[in-house]
Amino acid sequence: MIPIFAYGSLMNKTSALRNLSKNTVNKAIPVIAHNVYRFYDKFDTEVYLNCIYNTKLNTNANGILFLVDKNELNNLIVREKGYHLISVPITSYNSIKIPFNNAFMFTKDSSTIKIKYTPTLRYKNLVEIGALSYGLLFYNMYKNTTH
Repeated sequence: MIPIFAYGSLMNKTSALRNLSKNTVNKAIPVIAHNVYRFYDKFDTEVYLNCIYNTKLNTNANGILFLVDKNELNNLIVREKGYHLISVPITSYNSIKIPFNNAFMFTKDSSTIKIKYTPTLRYKNLVEIGALSYGLLFYNMYKNTTH
């Protein structure tokens, strides 16, 4: 199985089910990725979440750990067009033992980290409903770690 750190729309179970099996989505584990910075970024004409990794960053972001098979990974690669995979360190969000210390995260190189972009209300709600489905504390951490 391949560990994937999901930090945006994939936290929403309905959205995740478009590309992942029900079994995979139901086994999602809340985690924290370290040395990452989550922010709204512009890709072409759309605004989506992006997360960058830098060992000099002292910022974290919560998200979901999915353990995917090769076919699901291929589905996600098609879905996350324009992003590439990098490995990031993760720890458990709620002290549940997790099977990996690192997970792959979709990221896109960005030079717009200092520009504040506003997503569509539909996308923002999709992500926030996903974060809220893991509890109010998880949702609040999402809000506090999204720039």
